[in-house]
Amino acid sequence: MYKPTFTKKLPPNPDIVDRDGKAHVRIREGGRAVLYPVTACGTMYLKELDTWYAKVRQPNGKRKPVPLSPNKRAAEIMLGEMLQAIEMGKAGAVDPFREHAVTPLADHLAAWQKAQHADGVTRKHYRAAASRVQKVCDHCRFTFAPDFDPADVTDFLADLREADSRPVPPDKTEYTKKELAEFLGVSLAAIPPMIRRHNLTVTGELHGRRFPRETVVALAERKARGASARTANTYLIALKAFVNWMVQGKRIAANPFDHLSAANENTDRRHDRRTLTEEETFRLIDATQNSSQTVRGLTGRERAVLYHTALGTGFRASELASLAIASFSLATNPPTIHLAADKAKNRQEAVQPISPSLADVLRPFLAGKPPRSLAWPGKWAADAVDVLRHDLDTAGIPYRVDSPTGTPLFADFHCLRHTFIRRLDESGATLKEAMQLARHSDPKLTMAIYGRASVAELGDVVSRLTLVPSHVPKHVPAGDSPCGTMRTDEETCPVDTPEQALLQVLNLKTFEDECGEMMTAEEVHPTGVEPVTFGSGVRVSKTISL
Repeated sequence: MYKPTFTKKLPPNPDIVDRDGKAHVRIREGGRAVLYPVTACGTMYLKELDTWYAKVRQPNGKRKPVPLSPNKRAAEIMLGEMLQAIEMGKAGAVDPFREHAVTPLADHLAAWQKAQHADGVTRKHYRAAASRVQKVCDHCRFTFAPDFDPADVTDFLADLREADSRPVPPDKTEYTKKELAEFLGVSLAAIPPMIRRHNLTVTGELHGRRFPRETVVALAERKARGASARTANTYLIALKAFVNWMVQGKRIAANPFDHLSAANENTDRRHDRRTLTEEETFRLIDATQNSSQTVRGLTGRERAVLYHTALGTGFRASELASLAIASFSLATNPPTIHLAADKAKNRQEAVQPISPSLADVLRPFLAGKPPRSLAWPGKWAADAVDVLRHDLDTAGIPYRVDSPTGTPLFADFHCLRHTFIRRLDESGATLKEAMQLARHSDPKLTMAIYGRASVAELGDVVSRLTLVPSHVPKHVPAGDSPCGTMRTDEETCPVDTPEQALLQVLNLKTFEDECGEMMTAEEVHPTGVEPVTFGSGVRVSKTISL
């Protein structure tokens, strides 16, 4: 091992000394004097690198300088491992993961994104996943694949969900956008969606826009709750998907995060969707049709037909935004809408049948438009929740309601898809039919997430149940019981009561009297005793002395 040298110019007025018959220059470094040899020309001096090197023979037979470590002991260990690997390679025992183990994770992550793009994954999806993986690696200081440690990831997820209380200074009454982003620890781009989602107050316009203290307090309280279980799970899911891809590509032997389980999202629900009632649906369409305002480039009529189509097909906002005029086949039986595979979330082509009533709404709307033009052009799909929320407010429909358990339910654009599937259930569609029309691959998703009945509907179901009696009186035969009590049949089972029905089976069964003794039907109703008929038609024997 050795440390390579490089030349540097002598400082002004150098302190030249003689050492072992050779000229050296004295340089002060770190508070101490160090001697370096002077070159033959007398204007430069030689200085060693901090890192140890070794010349290692390569497979082509040539020796190549290989950097090791500034620490000599560590450099010796690294050199030994390197030489051992070379000897094992000669014997045919080659580590297949060695090359990938020294490749930075950033390079693996870039290759993963290219592979996802080639597989048809949307740019938005794979970029979001890669961003989450990068955040985990940065927080846990994962630089190479051997750095992976499940304990560090567990700590990261715990920190992500931990409450982060940020008291708002009492003397500051308003914030600029930059100040608010710095205070909350988020990007500037995250501020507008947060304000719109929670319908918070903002004053001023453009560069003069200011956020009052009550708005900052509201956002700080939400930030203090930490990330939801679902948000934390998205980081774990993205990390597992990335490492699984590395395993499949023979870049790593196994996924060290396989045993990490996701958090229970049912204990921390923060953004569940609700379905619109029939009355709310009518009010939404009516208010939108009569609206004279243009929202995100869409007129009131365009938005009304958009909502009609979403409620009649279950298409998502991005899928609706991709529909061209040629996608609609309204003259067929049944009328259909064609959704291209590259525009569908599941990346599968769909020919969605629609109702004749929806086709009647679409015909005048699409008439006269070029076949290749979009039915709803523009970039409104990126802010679809804002488009719908504007019309919800106009119609007086609440954006957020609380469920009986206190969980908030939201009416964002995706709630129209929930409403579509609920309407399928109300129409009597089978589970298989609803699953196919919703374009789901798993019926559990159709029923568990989209097909949940409301409390009112469940109440209607249980209201049709008859009351289960808390006690069925035990029939005691008439006569003088062993306890000395005389009873008639009328006293035991009064006429015109449901208990009379029990007497019809007395001739077929044994039963227990009041004193705990088992009696047969013959003992209770001896053969030859004339039966007595009551007004209800139930026939029992005459009074019997027991």
